[in-house]
Amino acid sequence: DGRDDNLCEHFSVVAQRLSVYTAKDYADLLEFLVTRWTVGDLTGLSETGNKSRDYICNLSPRIRRLEER
Repeated sequence: DGRDDNLCEHFSVVAQRLSVYTAKDYADLLEFLVTRWTVGDLTGLSETGNKSRDYICNLSPRIRRLEER
């Protein structure tokens, strides 16, 4: 919005407190996009690229575990 550098973070906090957009929603969306974009199948990446791919591919399960706490 040009005024709040943390707008997305603030939206996320409010949405989660209102239970309209939860960690489960984030995990579901991330899982959908990783699958849709076949991120796990990316090859020919640098070492940093491979680490980043692995991080993104494992992020959804990590979010789900945090949600269960």
